[in-house]
Amino acid sequence: MVGHSQDRGAVVAEPWVFEVRNEPITEGYIEIRQRDSGKVVMVIEFVSPANKVGGAGRKQYLEKQEEVLRSDASLVEIDLIRVGQAVVALPHPDILKRYHADYVGCICPGWKRNRRELYLISLRHSLPVLAIPLRENEARVPLNLQALIVHAYEAGRYDDIDYTVEAEPPLPPEHAAWAAELLKSLRHK
Repeated sequence: MVGHSQDRGAVVAEPWVFEVRNEPITEGYIEIRQRDSGKVVMVIEFVSPANKVGGAGRKQYLEKQEEVLRSDASLVEIDLIRVGQAVVALPHPDILKRYHADYVGCICPGWKRNRRELYLISLRHSLPVLAIPLRENEARVPLNLQALIVHAYEAGRYDDIDYTVEAEPPLPPEHAAWAAELLKSLRHK
């Protein structure tokens, strides 16, 4: 009889036991500080999936963003993540819907708190060089995003990624066809 409680030959299952630690969510960012005083001049944030999908990661990111925007430090946000809800410091979330882009950069100069510089970045082109503000009366510093990503790719040994597998989320049809052609041309080199 199935499930009969008097089956004396039954073996009691033994579980695998794991101890789970509740570690705080940590996200990396870059702070540029004045040499003499240590005062934060600029914060550079590379948006992560955890920042965009909700929950504790998003809440923590938005709190940090608000903290920087209340200071006189500049904020540079670079969003190279195609999933989730936008988090860059724009006054209205609908702005990104109107100016659709695959990726975005957003710069908020610390001395012009109401100013937002939005950079629309296409998947089909090399990543741009952004002119990063340090202090109000100083020339901006170039941040070459493409060189940075290439370096991270090479140093991080990501060369074993299978780019023939469909992206998650899937690319729009016009980008998927372009990506397939690009991969095909690279295989023939």
